[in-house]
Amino acid sequence: MAQARVAQDSAEAVATLSSPPFSRIVPLESPGGPLALAMSPGLSHALSSLRSWPQTRRHHRLVSRATSCGGCRSRSPMGSRSDPVPDGLAERPGAGWARGATRCRMGSRSDPVPLGLRLRQKRTLLLISRPMSGLRRMELLILGGTALLGRAVADAALEREHAVTCLARGSSSVPEGAAFIAADRDDDDGLASVSSRSWAAVVDVSRQPGQVRRAVRDLRTRHWVFISSSNVYADFSSIEQDENAPLLPPLQGEVMEDMSTYGEAKVACEGFVRAGDSSATIVRSGLIGGPGDWSGRTGYWPWRFAHPTGDDVIVPDDPDFPCAIIDVRDLASWVVTAAEQQLDATFNATGPTIPFHRVIAAAAQIANSAAQPRAVPAVTLAELEIGAWMGPASLPLWIDDPAWRGFATMNTDRARAAGLVTRSLEDTLRDTLAYENQRTEPRQAGLSDDEEQRVRAALDRNRT
Repeated sequence: MAQARVAQDSAEAVATLSSPPFSRIVPLESPGGPLALAMSPGLSHALSSLRSWPQTRRHHRLVSRATSCGGCRSRSPMGSRSDPVPDGLAERPGAGWARGATRCRMGSRSDPVPLGLRLRQKRTLLLISRPMSGLRRMELLILGGTALLGRAVADAALEREHAVTCLARGSSSVPEGAAFIAADRDDDDGLASVSSRSWAAVVDVSRQPGQVRRAVRDLRTRHWVFISSSNVYADFSSIEQDENAPLLPPLQGEVMEDMSTYGEAKVACEGFVRAGDSSATIVRSGLIGGPGDWSGRTGYWPWRFAHPTGDDVIVPDDPDFPCAIIDVRDLASWVVTAAEQQLDATFNATGPTIPFHRVIAAAAQIANSAAQPRAVPAVTLAELEIGAWMGPASLPLWIDDPAWRGFATMNTDRARAAGLVTRSLEDTLRDTLAYENQRTEPRQAGLSDDEEQRVRAALDRNRT
């Protein structure tokens, strides 16, 4: 009978660990193997208790009782009675559970050090990659949710079993499982349908200062996550500037008429969010790529190497140009984490700085291409009317203006310390190539087949 109960609890535990939010809980190696913890009677009850743990518990790790706090190295006995241990972690005869809530001198009095687990003297550990507050279902409003980043944020929040509502004009569908409300934010009362509710967090991707001002005025939320941009910075001549770098002046007015004032508009939006009563995460994002990147900036190079128009691929002769890309899925995941943790600060968010030649090499490798890069000087490209970065007849991820050489890069130490994790360039390009191979909308960057053939023919003529 006892063995049957162990088997039942083990199955429940494995199922729990495999589903959100516990799919992000990883059993580490131990003498009993990585699944040793799942074989303990009562584990499923413990995990069920964790799910209902009050949101005020901001625990970052479950660690062995013998382990001290990683932040301040403190060792102390049980926490106060105001910080109860979940029932499933209480000591059980024969099961080997132990509880060891301690207080960390680095945190506030309401922030106990992570609880400890011990299973029959085996050093099986659990690592939770986000605070326990994230395990509580959150009512999340996404102002958008149908385009690239907004949709990815909705997907990430739904994966963690949050309740998601997307408000947009309705030109595209929202992810399955999210509620949709059609509204026009340009109207003064455009948010009336969601203004009577209280939200755990609101995520806004708008570039229009008037829309953001009205949202801060009309919505009730404990926390804002505003997606800003690296375009807010005033100078890009150096690489990897941090959040303290000088900004552009805010846009005077509530409507951005065209993209020439995009940076100023985002600065104004940031100001309205900060002026609100709620805590706020300001995310200054770099170039967003990955599957769904309609612009083609991150997908062009692997796609071109996978579909060459000749024996070579036209590239700019600037192998050390500094590039950086953040995968939309990584950014979206961290945006949800920021909402869960109510991070109250400004963050740069992009991928690591990499030289352009590495992007080209990775694209060729992923495409399994025999075509070789054909480097063309910037002067020659300009003579042939080939542009940089984006637009018709352009070469993405590269800028030929020295004043903009550091545009794609940012110092992201602050965001990474707050939990931002980015996947490898190769993983992003591989998945983006799959998207490029089935996309139907026109690409907004790169060379068409005819354009690349025209450039190659001109180069060949000049060589003879």
